[in-house]
Amino acid sequence: KVAIGSGVVLDKQLPTNAAVTFERLEVSPNPSRGYIRLVLAAKEQKKVTVIATDAKGKLILQKAFEVIPGVNVFQMNLQEKNAIADGMYYIKAIGLEGTPAKSLVIAQQ
Repeated sequence: KVAIGSGVVLDKQLPTNAAVTFERLEVSPNPSRGYIRLVLAAKEQKKVTVIATDAKGKLILQKAFEVIPGVNVFQMNLQEKNAIADGMYYIKAIGLEGTPAKSLVIAQQ
């Protein structure tokens, strides 16, 4: 999902003409206040589950996304279910080949 200036949130996929040679996950901004932008590069159409955990491994949020070949951009609100404290969190994309967890700092101010 991508946030639009008025606060409207839409799913957005940006397929590229170039073939994706390796799958990847990018997370921004970092640090964040809870809203993050996910870039999921995929070789093929598939379902990818993105999970966010705190530093102790506790699940904060889990969302499934349908990706298409190329670059896919989504927005996630880590505070969708509950407020979260400032600190270190980890974002992982299950279903993308060889994508390690990305660390993310949450800083409310």
